[in-house]
Amino acid sequence: MKKIYFLLIAILLKFSVQSQTVATTINGSYSANVVVGQSNYHVSEAIYTETEIGASNFTSAGTAINKIGYNILQLGSPTTITNFKIRMKNVSLNTTTFNTGNYNTNGYTLVFNGTVDFSRLDWNEFLLTTPFVRTPGTNLQVMVERGDGVLNSGYLVSTTNGNQTSTTITTSRRANTTAAIGATTSLTASAFRPAIELIHVQPNDASITDLVTPPVSCYTSNQNIGIVVTNSGLNNI
Repeated sequence: MKKIYFLLIAILLKFSVQSQTVATTINGSYSANVVVGQSNYHVSEAIYTETEIGASNFTSAGTAINKIGYNILQLGSPTTITNFKIRMKNVSLNTTTFNTGNYNTNGYTLVFNGTVDFSRLDWNEFLLTTPFVRTPGTNLQVMVERGDGVLNSGYLVSTTNGNQTSTTITTSRRANTTAAIGATTSLTASAFRPAIELIHVQPNDASITDLVTPPVSCYTSNQNIGIVVTNSGLNNI
């Protein structure tokens, strides 16, 4: 029993040692006005500092951000959202806050354009359509845009207010509107920045998601131990 268990652990570690997740969750709070929003259309921007991300993380093609996650505290409707876009860009270390200003995608790379599923409490993760490489010595700016035109309601999303220097500085800005997002859409500055997972997933990556053990008892016979294995990588294992 023990030999089989430890053999499975060793095999899974062989697959998963090179994957990486950085979660920005300091100064935790929540908001109904980020990531999904409460109207027909939504857009929000957020700045995550190199200190929070790690100076050497996600800085090469082999370690690029190719998956992200947002934390849902309360489910809303609908849970399947179409026309969902994510953009990223590297910005100066001196760029740490937003002022209220109009929607502008200059300098951004479109890293996701498709459908997302927010049907799970806790982290909801999805693969990017275009991996993003950070430039060392920069902060990361992320734009989320929902363009489905469907009235959304009920969502509460985890936020990480301000950044590591202050809980109140305006590290985010957003707009929730009944009209499609465009050049005249004004985004309001806020300290309520979405909590985010930045992830690099290897092509082959397995993980243990549960260990199933017998009830506590005075055992008088052989017992079965089960391991629930999840494929977290890009390829079939």
